[in-house]
Amino acid sequence: MAIYLVCTEDDAPDLEERIASVYPKDFFVFRENSAWLVNADKTTEELARQLDLYAGKGGEPNGTGVVFRLSNYTGFDRKTMWEWLELKE
Repeated sequence: MAIYLVCTEDDAPDLEERIASVYPKDFFVFRENSAWLVNADKTTEELARQLDLYAGKGGEPNGTGVVFRLSNYTGFDRKTMWEWLELKE
């Protein structure tokens, strides 16, 4: 499993609903309606396709967004986020 940051430039409550339906126990709301941490056994492309963020050649995505695979992280944020990350390691 890997941790991914899924984010959008604009609010996307529909994307949050898709993430919650596919990964109900494996996501954390980093920023409401626009950024989420997701724990998944996928590649970035597979996760983007699963969340309808991947257009491919000539296709139309269901929304805009970017999926980043996190290899390491540091900083300061809510305790609940660090606890969630610790559980996923």
